[in-house]
Amino acid sequence: MNGQIIEQPFYNGNTIDEKLNFVKCENPRFEKIKKKRSQVKMACVNCKKSCKKCANVRPCLRCIQKGIADTCIDIKRKPRRIGIKRGPYKKRRTWNLEVLALVCTQLLEHEENII
Repeated sequence: MNGQIIEQPFYNGNTIDEKLNFVKCENPRFEKIKKKRSQVKMACVNCKKSCKKCANVRPCLRCIQKGIADTCIDIKRKPRRIGIKRGPYKKRRTWNLEVLALVCTQLLEHEENII
């Protein structure tokens, strides 16, 4: 960066939250984790056919906008098969916050050494 020395703010926080907040504020590359999108339990016939987002109210907003509110009905679901066991659900990966904070601070220190 043109030989300029960029001054980094001094950090002396003790808690993990302070460490993570420092890293998040100082490095914009760390983006927020995306939340899982909400799913509708049952879509109407028209939205399911078009593979579009549907609301839980009938008629749904999409059908009203398209002028097909009179055909906005729920699809009859297939009954769940009896006797078939489903496998275990995948657990969400949880990060150890201390390790994450340590990696982030080391990355920042490495960037300082490069500059």
